Amino acid sequence: MKRKLCGWAASLGLTLLLAACERDMPANNNVSASELASTLTQHSGWRVAEFREGGQNKTAQFNQLVFSFGSGGIVQVAGGAAPYQGTYLVFTDDGKTELAMNFNQHAFLQEFTDDWYFISQTNNELRFEDQGDILVFRRQ
Repeated sequence: MKRKLCGWAASLGLTLLLAACERDMPANNNVSASELASTLTQHSGWRVAEFREGGQNKTAQFNQLVFSFGSGGIVQVAGGAAPYQGTYLVFTDDGKTELAMNFNQHAFLQEFTDDWYFISQTNNELRFEDQGDILVFRRQ
């Protein structure tokens, strides 16, 4: 019994250590527009992990949404009342990598229609900022 308990505790400790290491990977904030575009399109979906606008945490309103970025500048959004489609562009302006999204035909997504400045990237997250507003995507 003691041997099983020790083995279980060791497995749990190793699992927790590995999870903590992945979460604590240093952020990469030196990403070119082409690298960011590649990261966005390589993964099947990015869930809204955090969204703050005007000092208000609006994450709960949008955390069900999954953004899928296509190579042709089309972004599909699923998880809301209906699927949505918009456009996006990744570019560099004044030495800063930016993600511009446009959902003009969908009032529900107007808050995402903006030029978002790329802040950092970890293994599972992309962080953007625009005039104090925060948008974080987490890879599915």
